[in-house]
Amino acid sequence: MLEDLKTLVWFLKKGPKFYPTMFALIFRKFRKDKDFGFKKTEIEWCKKQCISFQDCADKLGFSSDLKDVFSTNFIQGINHKLKNSKSNFGGQGHVQLLYAVCEHLKAEKVVETGVAYGWSSAAILKSIAKRTGKLISVDMPMMKQTDYHLIGVAVEKNLFKYWDLIREPDKFGLKKAITKHNNIFDVAHYDSDKSYYGRKWSQPLIWKFLRPGGIFISDDIEDNSAFREFVEENKFDYSIKIADFYFKNTAISMIDRIKKETPVNKIGVQNLSDTQYRVFLGPFYNINSLQKAFNDINVLQFENIEIIKNDKNN
Repeated sequence: MLEDLKTLVWFLKKGPKFYPTMFALIFRKFRKDKDFGFKKTEIEWCKKQCISFQDCADKLGFSSDLKDVFSTNFIQGINHKLKNSKSNFGGQGHVQLLYAVCEHLKAEKVVETGVAYGWSSAAILKSIAKRTGKLISVDMPMMKQTDYHLIGVAVEKNLFKYWDLIREPDKFGLKKAITKHNNIFDVAHYDSDKSYYGRKWSQPLIWKFLRPGGIFISDDIEDNSAFREFVEENKFDYSIKIADFYFKNTAISMIDRIKKETPVNKIGVQNLSDTQYRVFLGPFYNINSLQKAFNDINVLQFENIEIIKNDKNN
């Protein structure tokens, strides 16, 4: 009870822009708890999906052979600035992944929520600065912490001109960040409100304005089921319909031709009825593989091929 009162006082002192977040936290007290008691299940789901950084690089098509984003001397210098701090805003995160993704996409527009010491911000900025890009970060001061002057301490001054920092809760700041990027961006890094209801509000908003082929990275996804639900609702799962045939033998002949005349290897036939056999390519789980297959099959100049989103219920 005492801690709840301290939290209430903290929000009241911060002013009106923080009130929606305060009210949301109060209302959550009366909603079904989706944050406690589920972590074990979500960790198991994460383990099943987990791949190495090398495998991630291979799937997305970027090089994993990177030098360290930050030099040892730089890290030691930042840690020296932090050693007397009474606050703890967290660690570096996977800065190599963030840097590599921005390099791979040649990102110029990036949105980030949650800055803390600025390790992730600095990694992103080191990449997008090469293309005079812009990172817009949203950061609500951590509740009941001190030493707010250390927010973004890892970002070097020469990178400031590529960085906008919005010091507001997600409810206000995230919408502002998206608007500043004219409602489209290349990469999003989410590291702010990790609660179930916080993620359920933010994730669809970010996804809506992420450009086709863009990448969304989210931290601490094992905390609750919100990210897993988001992935299941928005899973990239497409096939390319070549044509429907009356006879199965005709469909198989088409498959043989495609294999002979193109480099396409993900090809199959779907039995829709006794008199309908569909030749398709796929499934494809990322836009790069889908685009490559589409380009490969176009050499045969088929008419009326279609890209179809696979429905898991069918």
